[in-house]
Amino acid sequence: MTKSTSQKRSGRIVPFVRNAFALAALLVSAGVTETWAQDFSGRPDVTGTPTPAAGNVAGAGGGSMADFSQLMMLIQTTIEPETWEALGGTSTMFPYAAGITVDPRGTIRDVETPAEEHVAAEIKMLLARDGVTGQTADADDPDAWRMPSKLRRVSLKRLLDTYARHRDERRPSSDAMLHLGGLSRIQFVHFTADDIVLAGEVGGVQQVDGRPRDRKSGAAMIRLDALAGCFAAVAQGHGFGCSIDPTPLGLQRAAKVAAQIQAGDIPRGQAAAALGDAIGPQDVRVRGVPADSSLAWLMVEADRHLKQLALGRKRMPDHVTNYLDQIENHIDRGVPTDLLLRLWFTSQPMAARQSVDGSVVEFAGRSIRLSGQNERAVASGQRGLMTEDPRTAAFVDDFNKNWSQIRAAFPVYASLESVFNAAALAQLVQIKLDADQAPGPAASLITQAFASIASSDAHGFRPPKRVESLAVSHSLVHAKQRHHIVVASGGVEVDPLSSLRSDISTYPPLAAMRNLNDDRPADGQRWWWDR
Repeated sequence: MTKSTSQKRSGRIVPFVRNAFALAALLVSAGVTETWAQDFSGRPDVTGTPTPAAGNVAGAGGGSMADFSQLMMLIQTTIEPETWEALGGTSTMFPYAAGITVDPRGTIRDVETPAEEHVAAEIKMLLARDGVTGQTADADDPDAWRMPSKLRRVSLKRLLDTYARHRDERRPSSDAMLHLGGLSRIQFVHFTADDIVLAGEVGGVQQVDGRPRDRKSGAAMIRLDALAGCFAAVAQGHGFGCSIDPTPLGLQRAAKVAAQIQAGDIPRGQAAAALGDAIGPQDVRVRGVPADSSLAWLMVEADRHLKQLALGRKRMPDHVTNYLDQIENHIDRGVPTDLLLRLWFTSQPMAARQSVDGSVVEFAGRSIRLSGQNERAVASGQRGLMTEDPRTAAFVDDFNKNWSQIRAAFPVYASLESVFNAAALAQLVQIKLDADQAPGPAASLITQAFASIASSDAHGFRPPKRVESLAVSHSLVHAKQRHHIVVASGGVEVDPLSSLRSDISTYPPLAAMRNLNDDRPADGQRWWWDR
């Protein structure tokens, strides 16, 4: 990644000014899942080669990423060693517990990340919650941020100062810094003349599949790199996301193979494998954030996992349906044929209200939702006409209705939701700046500093470039007729939507929260504290 000249000279966070600030909605999407459904009813039941499970073999150079220290040391000693701050350079990296790996050719593979618990911190947290070690976490304890708090406060200015000091001293960022002091949900934002203070409840932090999550809510901590990426996106006037696109040639091949299956030239038992091979590898594109960043990996992983859930490769939580279930639920309306199912995560605009003077803002609502639509597959490989499919609508509705249950079962979605939470905060700050409602210069400087982190840091992950197509075969019986359906995954599209409702109402009682910053520690290096 290219680093700015001033960043190379000083090694500090160098704020930069963007003249064009956008009020446009921030796009933070994990991409779109597309599936191609075919009905092969009445074909002979000929057993063929079983469809291989996609992504079960880790690619060369990949594997579980639980041991971050060894992985980061390997990167720092092999990829432009002189640029990393551990070896005297100016660049740093953010570890990411991924459920995917990328081989040397850039192909994405799925890996199982073993569950990992920080036992000592977990015991300490439980004791603190029971009042054995006191009511307030000791910020000097490196694990204190994991402990519960009714109202934790985080000073963004002091956090940035601490981050810059660590870089000057060639020290890595602490876990507390990387995970915003344990905040997974920002409830209050206090704008002061010299700072922006965030506040929210922390239910205690535990590790689930290598990812820190709030023990009480199941939500993931907001990451420093995600917040930086969101501030940068707003400052530069664009969104960010990922796309996974099948090639036109792949779609042409798939149309021919589908016709062969329909004609009985390809046995039904081989249909899924044949269709998946015909579509072939799909191109992965990341835009708006560096492709070698942890944020890019998170979006691609979440999209890949969504495909597996929708097509039954991953088991849904109890009483939650996948797309194949919805085909059965709506079998009285027939089966899908030549349809591209498109699914993507997008913003669900959060609500906000503020004090009369605008200095305190309270967030409410959920920041993320699943969306979907359909279009007709075209034999030429070009995209078809939009159409409505009740199966897609039912799957999307059920997914959103059971979001909390799905998020609890699969931590990758909790991590993705935290990015949307960060997007809402970045959008709020920009709205304040554009409306000239910030009480001092701090908001603008903080925005610039976070944007600088996103633009100047090299992350060192192998950029994902392609992913194998996923195809499954599904049989069901209705009205004494057996239907054989082959569903293959296809491309991804990202659309920008708002992360914050524009109608921020006034709520006078919020004036009582203007004391969020009153009891901050006198020590200027203490960037988070509890009531």
